[in-house]
Amino acid sequence: MIKKIGIVLLGIIVANVLIFGVQSIGHKIYPPGIDLNQAAPEQLEAYIAGMPIGAMLMVWVAYVVGSLISGYIVGKMGKTTSFGLTASYWVGGFLTVFGLINLFMIPHPIWFAILTMITYLPVCWFGAKTALK
Repeated sequence: MIKKIGIVLLGIIVANVLIFGVQSIGHKIYPPGIDLNQAAPEQLEAYIAGMPIGAMLMVWVAYVVGSLISGYIVGKMGKTTSFGLTASYWVGGFLTVFGLINLFMIPHPIWFAILTMITYLPVCWFGAKTALK
């Protein structure tokens, strides 16, 4: 039981590290251009409203990369098809909840919110399914 919980926690950690890493690359490609105070919600909301589409898609790519690789890792570590897929559902579920919290805290365009919410679970599942072949 502890091993299974550890696998899920590792998947969540790996996903978040990868998401942060890919988003950092995105900030190099699309620098904010201003000294952004992330503690000021109105400033953050204005910044996101003016972001180029490429910058928004880079954030989504970070979500895909984090979900896919974490799903693959938990699938490999789960070893059996039933637990590998179950672990991917747990990781994808946690990422979806974290994503939803992010969307409530920081307003995003509706198309991005929808795209984000339909990303985590299926991509984690696909990563685990690929690992279990």
